Amino acid sequence: MVNHISIVSICGVAVATMAIVCVLSVFNGFQDVLGGKLDQLSADVKVTSLKGKVIESADSLIDLLESLPEVAMVMPMVEDNALAIYNRRQLPVRIQGVDADKYSSMTAIRDLVKEDGKYALISDVDEAIDVFADSVSEDVLDENALFAYADELYADEPITEPMDDYQAIISVGVAVSLKAHPDDSKSLGLYVPRRLGMVNMGNPAASFISDSLSIAGVFQADQAQYDENTVIVDIALARRMFQYDAEATSVEINLKPGVDLNDFCATLSESLGAEYVVQDRHSQQDVHFKMINIEKWVTFLLLAFILLIASFNMISSMSMLIVEKVESIKILHNLGASRAMIGNVFRWESCFVNIVGSISGIVMGLVLCLLQQHFGLIKLNGEEGSLIISAYPVKVLFVDIIIVLVPIFLIGLLTSMISAHYAKSSLNEE
Repeated sequence: MVNHISIVSICGVAVATMAIVCVLSVFNGFQDVLGGKLDQLSADVKVTSLKGKVIESADSLIDLLESLPEVAMVMPMVEDNALAIYNRRQLPVRIQGVDADKYSSMTAIRDLVKEDGKYALISDVDEAIDVFADSVSEDVLDENALFAYADELYADEPITEPMDDYQAIISVGVAVSLKAHPDDSKSLGLYVPRRLGMVNMGNPAASFISDSLSIAGVFQADQAQYDENTVIVDIALARRMFQYDAEATSVEINLKPGVDLNDFCATLSESLGAEYVVQDRHSQQDVHFKMINIEKWVTFLLLAFILLIASFNMISSMSMLIVEKVESIKILHNLGASRAMIGNVFRWESCFVNIVGSISGIVMGLVLCLLQQHFGLIKLNGEEGSLIISAYPVKVLFVDIIIVLVPIFLIGLLTSMISAHYAKSSLNEE
């Protein structure tokens, strides 16, 4: 009977330990999934101003950053709120003004654009005229030549309405809310309150700076931060609408391969001083990572409490073993065994149960995690096309195994002390 209770105690410790290993590995897997999504639309490093919304001397900062040997590319970004109107539907949006070529090089935006659209922030007419302007000398180039070239380019499809120079890439959330589509002939209207100048109460419309853009494409990053209300436009348009000259709300940096991100951020933050905030990819999404970490360690504490409850089985089994062996204990004591020696016998017995249970649990947890990682045995609930991943992600970290061993060691120490004390106290009984 006592042996059976000991086996149950070992199983209780093993199951609780296995659960802790698996749960911590799943949270690590979700952190990896989130980190992979950050790589799509976040730069390696982001520099913002500590005081105020914008970096006043953005050009000087960019020149300084471009001179650093670790830096591969630097891009200013202008980001702020606006009102989008499309076919009488309205939606508050977040405008991101970027350099089209640099943004596509620094991020995976081209891969995120849906197949029925394209990545373009400047209309084809404007691009064609730019190509033509670059191909002739300045003394030959004039306005009439540019318009003549545009008319010739669109001779088969005469332009009956003014063409928008700029285009926008909208997130899937904006597209759904406004029912907008790249193939539509309708334009996307953007409205921004004037930052500078007097407000004319007699003409409220004059208090806004507006522009009309065609929709080039729709992107989906599977991140609420970007998918909900983001509109990507050319930085020149964003600066004109927000009434900036060379300012930027942030400066995005991509590093060369092999550069240590943490070391670079620490060095850059020290060299720039207290005026600027330097953030790596994780710091830019600090709220999301903190949320996952909080859930991870709260779950760990709950499972550790379950492990503590399972340890009471060990205490009860050792107590029953001592009761059954009380006559043998007295005989050993009469033969010369000291109280400390008898206590150590049951102390090591308790440690054995704890060690066997914990090692078995860790091994089973690692096996389950490896099976899940390679075969995806446990699937996520939901429609297959609507999920980013089909199975629970897992990632085993060595540091988590060490952390799991800490409560196991403390609980084993506690149970062994109780067992040894009870064994020695049994000698006092008549």
